[in-house]
Amino acid sequence: NNLAIAQSRGRFVLLLNPDTEIRPNTISALRAVLETDATIGVVGPLVLNPDRTLQVSCHRRPTLLRELWRLLHLDLLYRWGIYAMDGWSRDTVRDVEILQGVCLLIRREVLERVGAFDEAYFMYGEDYDLSQRITLAGWRLVWVPQAEIIHYGGQSTRQAALPMFLALYDSKLRFLRRFDGEW
Repeated sequence: NNLAIAQSRGRFVLLLNPDTEIRPNTISALRAVLETDATIGVVGPLVLNPDRTLQVSCHRRPTLLRELWRLLHLDLLYRWGIYAMDGWSRDTVRDVEILQGVCLLIRREVLERVGAFDEAYFMYGEDYDLSQRITLAGWRLVWVPQAEIIHYGGQSTRQAALPMFLALYDSKLRFLRRFDGEW
């Protein structure tokens, strides 16, 4: 992604995983939202699984307490660690804390100011890191449900579930140390 970003030239940069299918009018819907408000730095679409069920694509900012809450599966009792995306209106754009990197449309000026993905992340977390840097620089992150993609991902990570789980939490620890300190 960073190599492609460096070679791109447009006002906006589209980052899209190769295991996706873009639904009609998705790019124009994302672009329309970015063009309506200069405070929005990046937008992301509604992400669907191949069976057209909702795939979580927006996240709350990780904190130590929130990650403990999630690891103990307490969101089954009360959703605090995760967004209740299944109850969100599909007609209304929404500000979010983290946009998953499966599909993002980003203003070039944002990338010029905050930089591209941090390559210190092995797998997972680089989108959390970028989202946080964008927020700290004063731009908003917005979920646009009128834009839809289908994501066929997760196939290779399921084959190595434990190593991928460990890589995920290594990335989350890197994020927490960077933005919350060593404690």
